[in-house]
Amino acid sequence: MWPTSLRRDDDVARLAELSKITRERGKPYVPKLEGAALVEAFPGDWYKRWHQAA
Repeated sequence: MWPTSLRRDDDVARLAELSKITRERGKPYVPKLEGAALVEAFPGDWYKRWHQAA
């Protein structure tokens, strides 16, 4: 393990800082497809074809 992975307080502080920056400057994710176009592009079983066996 890396020594930095053992410092939980530091990780919590860094995550809190990243969350703060994201809330202040981030933009919400908006998919390019919506409604019927989204359903057509990704039908209910889309995940079955996502990674086909080789």
